[in-house]
Amino acid sequence: NETPTSTPNSIIFGDTAATQDISQSFQVSSTSPLTQISLFIKKVGNPSSITVKIIKNSGGSPSSNVGDIISSASLSSSLVTTNYDWVDVALSPNPNLATSTTYWIVLDGPTGSGSNKYVIGANLDTNYTFGTSKIGSLGSSWTNTGYDSYFRVYLGDSFSKITGESQ
Repeated sequence: NETPTSTPNSIIFGDTAATQDISQSFQVSSTSPLTQISLFIKKVGNPSSITVKIIKNSGGSPSSNVGDIISSASLSSSLVTTNYDWVDVALSPNPNLATSTTYWIVLDGPTGSGSNKYVIGANLDTNYTFGTSKIGSLGSSWTNTGYDSYFRVYLGDSFSKITGESQ
């Protein structure tokens, strides 16, 4: 779900305990290591950094079992601007994701205030058929947003580089 409209819908999170976190489910079409995700995100005010987690599915929501967190990374607030933009998050470890299996990207936000929060760009839930976005708090309850967050998932286990040519 990576083609934002010129004026994307918005899902606000990190502003209260009830909307502290946002999650987006997804599936992959090939079994490969997950290396990175990108988020179409902006901030309002000066919120704290967030933790990005990849979590197994449990009954149609992110699992609340700590052992089901398969990868994570910190996203510094300083990398997010006040305008929508793609922000890359390198994950560790790089787990192999299985096809036709639902996983969740969870943005574990701070319990902020109304003036310090994050906003992720989204489109209607009918546009991305392999997942949905939910708002809530990790380890607690989740509510459907009616949207899909804009995101990119990067898979692969090899990196290529171009080096100088010798004569």
